[in-house]
Amino acid sequence: MRPVVGIDIAQEEVVVVVHPSTQAARYPNTARGHRRLSAHLLALDPYRIVVEGTGGLERPLVDALAEQQLPVCVVNPRQVRDFAKGTGRLAKTDPIDAAVLAHFGEVVELPEPRHRTANERALQEWLERRRQVRDMRSGEKCRSKRPAKRTLPSLERSLGFLQAEMKLIEAEITALVDSDPVLCRNAALLQSIPGIGPITAVTLLGELPELGSLSRQQIAALAGVAPYTVQSGLLRGHAKIRGGRSAVRTTLFVATMTAKRFNPVIRTFHERLTAAHKPHKVAMIACERKLLTILNAMMRDGAPWNSELVMA
Repeated sequence: MRPVVGIDIAQEEVVVVVHPSTQAARYPNTARGHRRLSAHLLALDPYRIVVEGTGGLERPLVDALAEQQLPVCVVNPRQVRDFAKGTGRLAKTDPIDAAVLAHFGEVVELPEPRHRTANERALQEWLERRRQVRDMRSGEKCRSKRPAKRTLPSLERSLGFLQAEMKLIEAEITALVDSDPVLCRNAALLQSIPGIGPITAVTLLGELPELGSLSRQQIAALAGVAPYTVQSGLLRGHAKIRGGRSAVRTTLFVATMTAKRFNPVIRTFHERLTAAHKPHKVAMIACERKLLTILNAMMRDGAPWNSELVMA
């Protein structure tokens, strides 16, 4: 039986445990250490390699393993921590965390890993940088509304720089998408539906590459727009969304605001929900989920938007 491997990633090193053993091996968290670990794992031929998403710290290792076609899965740290508590592991050290990850990968059903291409990884990095610059620009705009006279020139210089930097980043994103035939084709496919613009299209391609390869329930959960029921005994709570990829959910929400005005399918759906006296946010999230379901089907079939087929 092929083993499952858990890898805990720290700033200086990575700790590796092969389930069911709890013995840990350590490798430097460097390019050379990643090559050594990849060679070891290739010889081991694991069924699954599980690492936590750590805000980007995991990316160099995940990319190195993916280049060797190793089955690496990036999982939600909160799920893993809840799993550890549920199995009675209250202590937290790097070897224990790696063992928990390996055990988690053994007993929890995880989706098949989809390795991103080099251009998809580059697109994700540029999108992340765009969000960082956008947030800095928003902060400077807020501060410039009530500036002291002495600091106004500084704020204006900062805003000018951030605006120019945003244009450069967006030019890099456009050039990257145009240079990749698959990304270019998929971007055009997504933009064929009313409500989806260039930024939304590239965000979906960079942050949700699974689009078109999962069911509508799975893709909704991954984007964070799937409702979860809250019921216990006589309690009948309201279903709520939770988790998912916040960048995708935020971008889709903005796109849905446009789609409910100019997309006939989303507009009709929103009007029906409003007529049923659904709260505004409930109606918007339902429309967002419907829009995502349509996009998922379009990517799955490789077919552009056709309102007559969708409304049939």
